[in-house]
Amino acid sequence: DENGKATAEFKLPDNLTLWHVWAVGSTQDNAFGESETSITSTLPLLVSPISPNFFRMGDSTQVGALIRRNISEPKEEKITVSLKLPKELVSQEKLEQTVEIQDEAFVYFDIQVPYDQTVAPIKAQELTIQMNIKSESGLTDSVKIVKKITPPLMQTTAAEFLHIDTPQTLSLKSDPQSLKSTIRIKAFGSLLNNLDHFAKITHANDYSCTEQRFTYGTSQILMSEIQKITKPEVAPLDKNNLQSIRDEIMKNQDPSGGFKFWTTSSPDLWITAHILDFASVWQEVGVAFDTGALKNAEDWLRQEIWKDCKDSETYNCPDDTTRQYGLFVLRKTINPSDLEFFTQFTSSLESKAWLARTIQSFEGQDISPKTQETAKAITKDILESFNARERSGFWSEPETSKVFFSQDQR
Repeated sequence: DENGKATAEFKLPDNLTLWHVWAVGSTQDNAFGESETSITSTLPLLVSPISPNFFRMGDSTQVGALIRRNISEPKEEKITVSLKLPKELVSQEKLEQTVEIQDEAFVYFDIQVPYDQTVAPIKAQELTIQMNIKSESGLTDSVKIVKKITPPLMQTTAAEFLHIDTPQTLSLKSDPQSLKSTIRIKAFGSLLNNLDHFAKITHANDYSCTEQRFTYGTSQILMSEIQKITKPEVAPLDKNNLQSIRDEIMKNQDPSGGFKFWTTSSPDLWITAHILDFASVWQEVGVAFDTGALKNAEDWLRQEIWKDCKDSETYNCPDDTTRQYGLFVLRKTINPSDLEFFTQFTSSLESKAWLARTIQSFEGQDISPKTQETAKAITKDILESFNARERSGFWSEPETSKVFFSQDQR
């Protein structure tokens, strides 16, 4: 308008999260300006479910909720949380709790998944849990939790066990260690079946990005190699499809050498490291990536992970997790003395895990005392996180973040 103000109206999608809005203006004489802001879409009373990824018959677990109030003047108020379970799940406690809440609170219910071994094997199925909340002031919210319930672990593995044609490696002996090894092999057979199922689901939801294409192709190669042993009747690997996937991936290599998620995006450190990490797997089955292209990608990746982030380019620096993964991929091309530079980038649990693996690969070589001390400290952190009742998240997030859960809570 005459005051230089413009208004745009749009409907927010049905997602409770933080939205970033950018505005760019230009004049006919090539003057430009830009600005940005954030919008949080939420509800005055919100319930976010906390539950396992799936239920397995015979399990004892918990189903919970994070309850959050978003009001201008928080005051304590009682909230009633009720749970409605399907017949496949039971609980020994009352399925209704009342909690006092100011801005947020957690509620958990102990759940059991019965399994009667005298009943014929039951196939995996979906079930729905209904959770409702209501405040003293009359605010309400509800959510449905849809999860799969699967047969017991050993029942599932027994079915997969039949595909393995090497009985001499699976025989039970009196030696306890032999028994443990046999159980591991059974569980491994079950895991293969699940991985194949997950890969099909992923492929059905095709986002056409480099990461998804490369991960899908790599998983097909790895599973095919393993299934040659466990399932000799499995169909041969479709190399024509892999070549097509590879060709699509190569279209997303930037002239700088890095690979991009999409054709229109910027080169990405993580996907570039991922391709370099597993390119040899493709080569082993006769679907190789161009050597020159991989060399360019390696040079670009090396340049990116060595950024010190102490200058004006901080905004374009890799996060610690991605930087450490890049270092791990390039570990055979660096010197032991280079490791000390990377000890400063360990803000997340996964970044520590990647650095620990990189340092392990230099075992027996001349590593600086600082690097050795860092290795001990991060190993201690990793072990403590796995011993904790609630597992720590891989990526760190600001403590002020109020969008759903923090990574530690996830």
